[in-house]
Amino acid sequence: MALLLVLAATPAARDGRWALAAAVYLLPGLVYLAENLRVTGARGILYWSVLAGLVVASLVAARRVHARA
Repeated sequence: MALLLVLAATPAARDGRWALAAAVYLLPGLVYLAENLRVTGARGILYWSVLAGLVVASLVAARRVHARA
């Protein structure tokens, strides 16, 4: 839910720091996922994939905002 807010706040604030903060939040989770990939079920992989997708979308939105400025 918080990453959806980041996705909305990035273009609204016209600032990429929201996207950067989301990426910093996601990085330890992806490291954890990589270390425990064998024991992580399909739901865990799907969960982290959705979060990664939201972060990528917020980074793209930040890039577009930066390109317009």
